[in-house]
This record gives sequence, structure tokens and C-alpha cells, in this order.
Amino acid sequence: MSKLMKSVSGIRGIVGDSLTTELVLSFAKRFGVFSKRGKVVVGRDSRTTGKMMLSSVSAGLMSVGVDVIDLGICPTPTILLAAENLKADGGIAITASHNPQEWNALKLINKTGTFLTPVQSQNFWNIPEDELKDLDWQRVGTYSLYKNAIDDHIQAIMKLPIIASDKTKERNFKVVIDSTNGAGGLMSPLLLKALGCEVIELYSEPNGMFSRIA
Repeated sequence: MSKLMKSVSGIRGIVGDSLTTELVLSFAKRFGVFSKRGKVVVGRDSRTTGKMMLSSVSAGLMSVGVDVIDLGICPTPTILLAAENLKADGGIAITASHNPQEWNALKLINKTGTFLTPVQSQNFWNIPEDELKDLDWQRVGTYSLYKNAIDDHIQAIMKLPIIASDKTKERNFKVVIDSTNGAGGLMSPLLLKALGCEVIELYSEPNGMFSRIA
């Protein structure tokens, strides 16, 4: 069995080996308690194991009273921004970043839209096991979809003082973007078009079948 890797930001491992659905369920419960059983946003990358991980994460969170907001497939920075914008008590990004397809990971986000600090991470791991019990059916959390996270992120970028979309539109840039079938394929082309670029897309479908390492 491969080794489960732990860090300040969360855990990662090979799905079905060191990273199991049972472990993910327990991990999500712990984060639900850490987040004061409030509201947590969850987003994922395009990996083929993402839906399974999302189901376990959502079940774990809801079982301890957390209201889950599912952002769907989106880039990790979009999840960070949504945690702050939606006034959530935390967030979980289901993504193994640059790792191969068999890997997945859970990265923990605090209510300010940043990854956990070392102190917060220590507090997370110090939560006693007896606090992770399922609540009764009347106190189970809710589940909802939020489909505007990527649009919110693009709008936030366009409002930045350093963005001069009028200038980029004048230049008539032609941009080729290869998203390697990852989550970026849902956002990067839209952002470039908002900046006035002509976009040629390669591998924008977020199907998780990475044709090569990016």
C-alpha cells in the first residue's frame, strides 16, 4: 500500500489504496466539526475519481450538521474565492494538482478564503474522535449546488485595477490555450475572451483523461 501524505493543507494519496472513501468520509467529518458545523463550499478538479470523492466529502460534512455548497468542477483559486464570497465557514478543494490520474487529495480552506495556517491545521488534527459521531436525522446538514463560482471569479478578475481590458482588446491578441482536460478548461478560455482575445482551445473538455503531464 502506498503512503497517505499529510500536510498543513490536507491529505493526498492514491485512490483505492492509501486514499479510501472511508478515510475521506472521516476526514470530512473532522473538517465539519472544525468549521463549527456551519457552511462549507466544496469544489473539485476533473479527475475521474472526483465525483466519488465529492460524494464521500459531502456525506461526511452533512452527517455532522454542515450545509454543503457544491461548486462543481472549477479551478482551486475559484474555490478559495467562493469560500470568502459566499461567507462560508470553510471549504474543501478536491484536487491532486500536478499528480498523475490515480492520485487525489483534499485541501482545506478557512473562512477567509486561504489554506489553513499551521496553527489551524494542528487544531484540526487535535479534534477528538468522539466528536465525529453522526448527528440525528433532524440535524443533518443540507446540500445545494452553486453554478456561478467561475463567473464570479472572472468578474472579480475583470474588476482588478491592473486589468485594462480596453487595452488588450485593442491589441487583438490570438491565444492558443491547452487545458489538458483539466478544470482550467472551463474558465481560462472565458477569461481570455472577456479580455478581448481570439481563443484557440485545445483539450478544454474537463474529462479528467490527462493526455500528458502539463
